Amino acid sequence: MPIFFSPEGLCESVVVTCVEENAGFCHGLLFMYQSESIHQALCAKAALDQEVILILDRRQQWIAKPRIDELRLAGGLVYFDKKEKSIRSQYMIFEEGYYTLGSYIYTEQSQHRYAEVMLWYNNPDDLALLEANFQYHLSHVEPL
Repeated sequence: MPIFFSPEGLCESVVVTCVEENAGFCHGLLFMYQSESIHQALCAKAALDQEVILILDRRQQWIAKPRIDELRLAGGLVYFDKKEKSIRSQYMIFEEGYYTLGSYIYTEQSQHRYAEVMLWYNNPDDLALLEANFQYHLSHVEPL
């Protein structure tokens, strides 16, 4: 299981690589959605008709609105969890069995100025648990 650290620990580039190289769906439960390079990779994936579904913390509906609108135009689906007061989780799941998990929060500040950690691994049992958690949150979302 590779472990990456920020600042300057490649967290952002690893997520971009995961998005670009894993065919099929990408599901994300994200506290923050502000990294431009991750956003562009997700837009490109959605434009290829690969499923991209993000569930964001409700505060992102204002903070990340331009990115949300652009991802939707590319074909991605973006929601906020109407049941939870705040989403503090941060993970992305890929159809090919990989996932990212950790405190890294998908922002430029997180990549360059904060002490963060991100795990990248492929464990079918854990993946099934994360996907079940994602589906739980997806069952009570509202569009942003």
